[in-house]
Amino acid sequence: MIKAFWKAAAWGITIFILSIIPPGDINRNSIFSLIPHLDKIGHAVFYSIFSILLYSGFINYGNTSLGKFHTFAIAVSFGIMMEILQGYYFISRQMDVMDIIANTAGVLLGIFIYPPVSSFLKRIRVYV
Repeated sequence: MIKAFWKAAAWGITIFILSIIPPGDINRNSIFSLIPHLDKIGHAVFYSIFSILLYSGFINYGNTSLGKFHTFAIAVSFGIMMEILQGYYFISRQMDVMDIIANTAGVLLGIFIYPPVSSFLKRIRVYV
């Protein structure tokens, strides 16, 4: 079981670390400030990758019938939990409902694009 989900777990740890470190001045004093809602796009991309890796774990573990449901439930719950932690336990961070929406959109996108992404990666011999 660990073998099937280690990539998703590692990516989840990455999301956790990025979610708790102070944002600093990166948003105000860089080229990134010129792109509106870039942080929401980042949330969607990170959670899309997370859901692809998680769904791949369920496929590799042999749970194809409920894999999409479990992926959605786990990834969205993780995103909500991270926002709650940011709002109540990390002083330099704040909870944002729009982040939860972006996370959820990313999860749905990842589940939706898993089949073509998986096929493409298998053709170039990269396995998720």
